[in-house]
Amino acid sequence: MDFFGLVDAIRDYCTAEGIYFIYGNDAYSNALADSNTYAENDRILIADFTVNPVITGGQVVSMTYQGIMSLGQKFEDTTVSSLEEKPIQKYDRRLKDLSTELAGIIAELSCDNELDVTNLSFRFDLNKFDLNADFVAAILTFEQ
Repeated sequence: MDFFGLVDAIRDYCTAEGIYFIYGNDAYSNALADSNTYAENDRILIADFTVNPVITGGQVVSMTYQGIMSLGQKFEDTTVSSLEEKPIQKYDRRLKDLSTELAGIIAELSCDNELDVTNLSFRFDLNKFDLNADFVAAILTFEQ
């Protein structure tokens, strides 16, 4: 992967896997997420990174990408994310599977693009955005 190429790699991955991809902060992501109509089992991946290049001898020699990747879903085959669901229902219906999938996405991106993951923690963002979808957010650092 080229330096500064992480967003391209994530976008290409999402395109290949049929995942809606949104890049940017929460306010921007909210507007874009709400502009789409999602079907059962459609997934949304949102990413936002700060990039820290290291320049030695006039050349970029390494990069650190710090940020968040969130994988979300509004509908499954039988339920819709709603304010009425209890957190344990959300976990059983979508958050556990989304956590597993997001961990796999991060591992695949890391392997395919020769990135090291040096920091990783997950949190659940319930009823996120006006869309009212549930997300698993990974706070992470990639090093290139």
